[in-house]
Amino acid sequence: MKTLLLSVIACCAVILPVTQAHAGGPASKTFGGFSPNDRFKLTVDDKPVAVVISVGSGGGLLSKIPTGFPKLKKSDKVSFKIGSKGELIIDNFSIPFDSGTPTENLYTEVPSAKKPNISQAALIKTAGKPTFMNLVLRKVTGSGLSTKVYQVSYLLEK
Repeated sequence: MKTLLLSVIACCAVILPVTQAHAGGPASKTFGGFSPNDRFKLTVDDKPVAVVISVGSGGGLLSKIPTGFPKLKKSDKVSFKIGSKGELIIDNFSIPFDSGTPTENLYTEVPSAKKPNISQAALIKTAGKPTFMNLVLRKVTGSGLSTKVYQVSYLLEK
């Protein structure tokens, strides 16, 4: 009986620290210093630039932002969200997290046949807080010589 009691106490002594370590759940993953569902706002610093590039006939500046892009203008406050995989989310655009350092996060979309868009963002941080972003959103339409790439560039700051 005494041996059984000592065995039970020994097992409890081993199991208790393990159960306490897991009581808080697994540590959440961060992406360049941000956790999933983190949100922040930046302000559009300058007039957005919209261009179209046509494979067969060149390209040029557009007078207005094309359909399907966020319609932002200078001084607009823009909300961003970090997704479950670290992606940067704004309106109907989601740009995958690429890499992060204490001062900068890069978000880059790798094109594929199903999703040929190649949007990207460079987010500058000061003391871990977003302070500036160069956001380039792109949509690809058509194929072959009728391919067009629509691009809208935004500069945003705190």
